[in-house]
Amino acid sequence: MVWALFSLCFCLGASGSTLPPLNHLKLHFRKRLVEEHADLFPTMAAVDRYLDNMNKLNRIQQKLHNFLSGELEAGDGIERRETEHFAEMVATAESQSPDQLPYLFEGDIVLTDGQMDELLNNAYTQLEVMRRCSKGSDEKCGEQFDYKTLRKRTLTSNLRERWNSFPIPYFVDPKVNRTAVEEGLANWMRSTCLTFREVSSLGDSQAGLQFVFGSGQVLGNPSKSCYSAIGKLDNGRPQKVSIGAACDNPFVVSHEIAHSLGYFHEQSRFDRNDFVRVQVKNIKSGFLNQFTSFSRSQENTFGVPYDFGSVMHYNAYAFSSSGLSSIQTLNSNYQNTIGQRFQLSFNDIKKMNLAYCDSICPFELPCQRSGYTDPKACERCRCPDGLSGRFCDRMAITNTECGELHFQAADRERTLLQSAREWHFLLILFGSSTLTLRAKRNLT
Repeated sequence: MVWALFSLCFCLGASGSTLPPLNHLKLHFRKRLVEEHADLFPTMAAVDRYLDNMNKLNRIQQKLHNFLSGELEAGDGIERRETEHFAEMVATAESQSPDQLPYLFEGDIVLTDGQMDELLNNAYTQLEVMRRCSKGSDEKCGEQFDYKTLRKRTLTSNLRERWNSFPIPYFVDPKVNRTAVEEGLANWMRSTCLTFREVSSLGDSQAGLQFVFGSGQVLGNPSKSCYSAIGKLDNGRPQKVSIGAACDNPFVVSHEIAHSLGYFHEQSRFDRNDFVRVQVKNIKSGFLNQFTSFSRSQENTFGVPYDFGSVMHYNAYAFSSSGLSSIQTLNSNYQNTIGQRFQLSFNDIKKMNLAYCDSICPFELPCQRSGYTDPKACERCRCPDGLSGRFCDRMAITNTECGELHFQAADRERTLLQSAREWHFLLILFGSSTLTLRAKRNLT
């Protein structure tokens, strides 16, 4: 009955009538979080602290985006009354994708208090740098400093704590789709040195992954939530990876496992503004905290370039309002690439190998074209799609009965036909001119 009354109050507010008092909204929302996500928010105080920090992060992100867009810092642009934000937060919890929960960081990441403090410190630091730059001070603009030094903050955790003991033990709750979990783990084991071992139970003092079936409900919807902690927690206890009813795509499972191994989302990289534009005006009010980017000193990309095709990238409509895109790729050709959940990209695997498997091989091969020494077979390089050879110095061979595979581009249009295979690798040579390709699939 309480939830029904709350839903009615929310609907009245959304239709333009007087919104229910802010304290009323907060009370019911906090109660639902404690009741349905006791593992994440064991007390009301924990909820209040977390939501307060998320609100702080949202306000900082709004100011950062205002600076980037050349708008004045004063006035938060799309920021609306806090009452409306809580109402929209509840509505988002009801309707959003299961890996885009409004009360978790980036929709599916559980943060410790120390990790949240570090995120806030990073955001404050970025904001202070931009403020200094906006004042035109050559002396201080871009100066390397840390906000925690200015405020004498003490941070207690490392955002990217890595596992150092393998195989990592894991336990699968009986309600969870076991096949999806096994395939999600296999995706990483197949191409990296990572190993996992299923156990019949995990003790309270045993570090490992505990795959659970959500946490009761996601504010009214059956267990459909996907979430994970970030990296290995330092409490020596099992950490939950939620695989709800709507999360049993094996590559969604691989995505959540990557979080537990220390990976954030791709679009939170420090260099993301060189590749994508966050469409601030298309994001639901109060959710800019879901589009945080890290500083260069806080993140290790291992020299791997930004990856539109990463299984860790948001889709184009994450936390969007009115069905408009919240993320726009600067190169429009990649707009439909972001957000895929059907394979681990070459760079997903490469970063994981560089993070965890860099010491497996006794030597490093002179790999070419972004290849790297394969920790699963140290005598050869692991190559991007389309390349082969020990050092990634040759084109992958396509067995075909349809003619040659090497072509020289000319100034006239030419038709190339291939058939009967899922993949074709063709080598096309061209000079300084622009090469135009048109692909057509003939199903006859």
